[in-house]
Amino acid sequence: MSETLTRPVAGSAQDPMSELRRILSARSPRTEGEGAAVDAGVAALLVRWAEDGVVCPSGSFQAEGDAVLLLGDWGGEVVADMEAGSLLRTALAGLVLEGVIRSARVCGEGGLLVAVVDSLVRRAGGTEGGSAVGVVVQWAPLDPAVSMEKVLFGEASNRVVISVRGEDAGRVLKQAKILGVPGVRVGTVGGDALVVRFGEQEWREPRSVGHA
Repeated sequence: MSETLTRPVAGSAQDPMSELRRILSARSPRTEGEGAAVDAGVAALLVRWAEDGVVCPSGSFQAEGDAVLLLGDWGGEVVADMEAGSLLRTALAGLVLEGVIRSARVCGEGGLLVAVVDSLVRRAGGTEGGSAVGVVVQWAPLDPAVSMEKVLFGEASNRVVISVRGEDAGRVLKQAKILGVPGVRVGTVGGDALVVRFGEQEWREPRSVGHA
């Protein structure tokens, strides 16, 4: 962990964990084991390719060391774009058929950070790589004009959080770009907590967040 990271006071206006807890507390309690199921939003995106052998991946992260990627607009703007949606569906189906996607979850209400939390493993046995069930979300601001709140909680359509093996991350992002879908690596599966690093700031929350 970098010694230059600053840790803002929990509950301050700069603390994304407070907003995360607020969003999650407003939802209905989730049942244990729900994280092992597929995400309904992803299933809807892939339904037209079912006859071609495309099987919806898990909705949960699978192994320590897996890379967490965001496919789609990272700015968080709520813009309905039919072409972007079509490109995302096609790219996602191709990557699933190729077998490189380990998990997938649509960014919906609450945005990127909520989708990441919903992807945390709820099985007692942890991930394939052991008992690690946390994740580190790391974001280097790409545009100073785009706020942290918009990046982490923006509810733009046509965005999916996926996980792939670490060694596949670069290739998957290049393949998505060729297909017209922007993408960026936003984190790594591992550890025993939810850690958010945004620029030089860091926040940490027990992985039990959202598992009420």
